[in-house]
Amino acid sequence: VRHDPDGERRFTDQPPFRISFGSWLPTCIERFDPGTSTDPAGRLAALGNYLGQLGSWPAEQFDEFVRFTMWESMSALIAGLTDRLHGAEPVPDYWAADARRFIATARRQALAPVADLYAGVAGRSGLQRSLVRFGELLYWWPRIVAAAAELRTAGRRLAVPVTGGKETS
Repeated sequence: VRHDPDGERRFTDQPPFRISFGSWLPTCIERFDPGTSTDPAGRLAALGNYLGQLGSWPAEQFDEFVRFTMWESMSALIAGLTDRLHGAEPVPDYWAADARRFIATARRQALAPVADLYAGVAGRSGLQRSLVRFGELLYWWPRIVAAAAELRTAGRRLAVPVTGGKETS
């Protein structure tokens, strides 16, 4: 089976790197160093602290972190595409043309002001606020789970399962 649709094939005109909470969170988590802690609750709380600290950085410091991190990601992606373009195995002409356009777009975007890369209406401030709030949730989550377990053990349920519109016990 050969996939060969009619018409011009090209990447979207949207920048290849848009910075939103959903796209940025994995990058932040990847940069987290839990140290030598083996306690899952402690590691989750430490991750929450880390995200909260990132979200609390001054705007200029946060933008610098974003720019540096984006450059690293973009550089790795461009290097991978370039290796594939010049590798031993030939690539289809349409793929090579798309890859070259993408590389050119990514290089141009690398020079754009960081403020232009933030997705969403709230931009950087919204992303930072989301990191702080999510960090707080992760920090407190082990304590929330422990408190819920204690209440359940004591016979107090925080919620009642609902099935088909009827409560069950």
